[in-house]
Amino acid sequence: MPSRCHIRVEKLSKTYGEPWSGSVHRGLGLLSGALRESIAGTAAPGRIHALDDVSFAIAEGERVGVIGENGAGKSTLLHILAGVASASSGVVDVRGRVHAALTLGLGLREELTGRQNLLLEAEIQGKSRAATERIIAEMIDFVELGDFIDRPLRTYSSGMKARLAFANLVFVDPEILLIDEALSVGDVAFSRKANAAVRRLCDRGRIVLVVSHNLDTIVEMCSRCLWLDRGRLLADGDPAEITAVYRRKMRAREEEDIVSRFRDDQTVETAAARVVDIGIHTAPGDGPTTVVEVGQRARIRIDLQLRSPDAEPPDIRVRIERLDGLWVTDNRLSETALRVPRGGDVRVEADVSMSLRPGYYRVWVDVIQDGALVARRCVAFKVHADRLPYGGDPALYVPITMSAHSRG
Repeated sequence: MPSRCHIRVEKLSKTYGEPWSGSVHRGLGLLSGALRESIAGTAAPGRIHALDDVSFAIAEGERVGVIGENGAGKSTLLHILAGVASASSGVVDVRGRVHAALTLGLGLREELTGRQNLLLEAEIQGKSRAATERIIAEMIDFVELGDFIDRPLRTYSSGMKARLAFANLVFVDPEILLIDEALSVGDVAFSRKANAAVRRLCDRGRIVLVVSHNLDTIVEMCSRCLWLDRGRLLADGDPAEITAVYRRKMRAREEEDIVSRFRDDQTVETAAARVVDIGIHTAPGDGPTTVVEVGQRARIRIDLQLRSPDAEPPDIRVRIERLDGLWVTDNRLSETALRVPRGGDVRVEADVSMSLRPGYYRVWVDVIQDGALVARRCVAFKVHADRLPYGGDPALYVPITMSAHSRG
């Protein structure tokens, strides 16, 4: 006997037409595009395929995560399953009572108090007065708004509104639950509380479909993963396996992006010295990378060519700079007991723990001889985190350990 709840999608496509310039004429632009297509019998120029021939089925009891880059079609898929958007073609069969958390806070009334908003939402969901009375005290305790619970919503901060909206989400009793990036709201303490509540909610849902960029959340919460890429279903299967492949693809794409965006245009080379290469390595035997994880240990390998063997040994300065100009480390080899060989091919190595805030950085290497800059080069890298750390920014200053030896 088939399950009462299920989702079945067959050859689903969603195409958006190119709107006219100006938001006022958006609807007319879409209509115009549809008429052009009808008259010409072909797709109008500028049309966007948000979803393209997507097929899958979800049975009762499954918790499914949806991943993909921005623009992959994830939110479009959830909107169609929730019934707030229509498909351009294909079959969409959703059986079961759907609760969709697509925009946190949508539907809250500014002139009502927090308590009145909670009561109204319970009524909209069809809860009886007795059922509402059983949970209202628990909901008020969950949001931790104190006396504000009986004040108009227009007096709330954005964080307080998010708490109230989230209470409506976690106290529903859905058969099919659709969640679009509503997994972290409010301050640090409430974010932890909210994430725990979502997990409990997923345990209650007979079908859960969640869209998130947090891959760890997908692996922890879901029994299955769908990977959308430019509107097409690229993979469907085990969350750990699919997210691992997705991470590798995104890492390769990020590295290409960093190389193209942050080209070294401030290289200095003289007759005395040249910085041949700067490579960031995160594991022995691995090649250089431009993306490292928060907290990961890395080794910066600097290859130099020193062309003045009769001159005094140069000093090597290694600095790490955030792209807004803030220096997070500034070390010189001369500050250690080590010295660079006088000439030839030399390798300098610097070990560093990437206890840095996620973002983009540059490593600068200066070769200084007799107080003058004789060579310079920089390389950009990204510090990445799938899950942002709680508790604010880590320490800004990052000490490194340096060494030097001749190559060859």
